[in-house]
Amino acid sequence: MTLLTPPGHLQAGTYTARLDRMFLHTAETFPDLSATLSARQGFYSGRVPTYANAGGMNVNVSACAGIIQNTFVSAGGDYKFVNDGTIGFTSAASSPTLNRNDIYGFQVKDNFYDSSGLNSIIPVVLQGANSAGPPSDPVLPSSFIPVARGVISATVTSPTLQSMLRTTVNDGGVLTIGSATERNAISTPWLGLTILR
Repeated sequence: MTLLTPPGHLQAGTYTARLDRMFLHTAETFPDLSATLSARQGFYSGRVPTYANAGGMNVNVSACAGIIQNTFVSAGGDYKFVNDGTIGFTSAASSPTLNRNDIYGFQVKDNFYDSSGLNSIIPVVLQGANSAGPPSDPVLPSSFIPVARGVISATVTSPTLQSMLRTTVNDGGVLTIGSATERNAISTPWLGLTILR
């Protein structure tokens, strides 16, 4: 067993990014009790993005903030992020005969784990496979938080948007929701979760 000493408990010393993430993002604020040393993924209550079609195959996502679970490795510490303005996503043109689903969201690029050469969180459009029938969602990459699904039927000139938003709140906080539908969509409520509708 290795005792992980969070940097907030000691003065001086050298701390890895992993230890910083474990303390700041997992142990201190948003613990996911169903998984060892993991945070609950989601957008912060009050910092949930809005999204809208911006004309054609373009989708705008507003400013937001949240936490993305580290799915590169277990017990690696999770990632907080902030998007400070509107970001534009663009889907490829629709097929003349086939349907697909695209997913708009944010992906962690951590060179330590993925050898991407990047250390940031980037906006991503995941393009689904074309299908003659109802399309399936593309596979989500590691450490990714979805915002919306774009249903792109054959010949359309703009996607039909569906929410994939998930919100989270600190222990002891109040999770704000807009409707009974949103309340019922909370698939893994934690013990003591308080919601305000």
